[in-house]
This record gives sequence, C-alpha cells and structure tokens, in this order.
Amino acid sequence: MKILVRHKVKDFDFWKSVYEKHSSSREGIGAKDFKVYCNSKSRNDVFVIADVTDAEKLQSLAGDNDLKTLLRESGVVGIPEVLLLDEA
Repeated sequence: MKILVRHKVKDFDFWKSVYEKHSSSREGIGAKDFKVYCNSKSRNDVFVIADVTDAEKLQSLAGDNDLKTLLRESGVVGIPEVLLLDEA
C-alpha cells in the first residue's frame, strides 16, 4: 500500500526546505521511502508518495495538532488531499 498526499503550497522552495529539515520526524509514523514530486505546470502543487508500513498509525496523524502547525508554517494552503493506494 502507498500513501499519496497532495499539498498546495505558497512557495515550493520554502516548503521543501522545511520538509527536509524535519526528515527525522517522519520516522516511525507508519510510512517509509518518501518521494516528493511537483506538478510540471506548477511547482507549488506538491505530491508526496510513500510506502505504508502501518496504516492505523499513519491514520492517527490526521488529528495531530503539531502536524497541522508544521503544515501551516511550511506554507501549505488549505487541507491536504490524502489517498491510500493499493497496488492493482
């Protein structure tokens, strides 16, 4: 299973610097092997894809206030779109 998170951000370069600075905080959250992509027509349309290792643990982050604060401070606009994907 994979997770796909789509963020609209104010400034891709600033968002990416915050994302990279907090790489250790992604350890142990129920996912691994994170990859970042952006829309070829708009770098501020960001996609993060990762392998899910623990779906319940990962889903428990949905209400995490620290994560919400970090997203806001990194320039995420609106509510991220989150999809869990099964291999077909």
